[in-house]
Amino acid sequence: MFRRMSLAASLFCIALAATSFAAQAAPITYVQAIDGDLPNIGARGLPTFMFDVGMNTFTGTVTRTTPDSSDSFLFNIPTGTELVSADLTVTAIRFDPARTFSWNAVIHLWTPTYHFAYQDPRTAPLPLTISLPASLFPLPSGQTYRTGVAQGFGASGTLQFDYVAKYTVEAVPVPAALPLLATGIGLMGFMGWRRRKT
Repeated sequence: MFRRMSLAASLFCIALAATSFAAQAAPITYVQAIDGDLPNIGARGLPTFMFDVGMNTFTGTVTRTTPDSSDSFLFNIPTGTELVSADLTVTAIRFDPARTFSWNAVIHLWTPTYHFAYQDPRTAPLPLTISLPASLFPLPSGQTYRTGVAQGFGASGTLQFDYVAKYTVEAVPVPAALPLLATGIGLMGFMGWRRRKT
């Protein structure tokens, strides 16, 4: 019986260690100037990224003129992790001040329900951060999400902004009692092994 418990305890401890180190790859850092322009929100065949624990960042530029009025992609997150925030930081804007128009920088996320947050980047000092609502998070692993950055509600003319989109992924917290339980089972297995040896 103790031999079985010892084996079970060992397997349990190994499984616990595996979940702790499940996501060890580096978070994504995508720079459009190096990695290429991302397609528009409505495009087919969007690229899919596998996020990892940490801040996954996408740096680029959105211009009102087609085909670069938005950047979009799909993403997954590893098992045992969750998406805890999505933010858009506008770092620079270029527009014709002689024109009057309504203009917003927009971050989108489909969960599959559509969510978005926006602000006119001319109304606040740069860099300007626009965040999706905290009530939307955390989002679990196990499905594919679609996201994008867009320029919305603009009139004709040159409207352009540079951005950094940040998606933060964290490991799902292990219940506080789980390591204690693993230690207890491991000790029971060790005691059984010592008793058998004597």
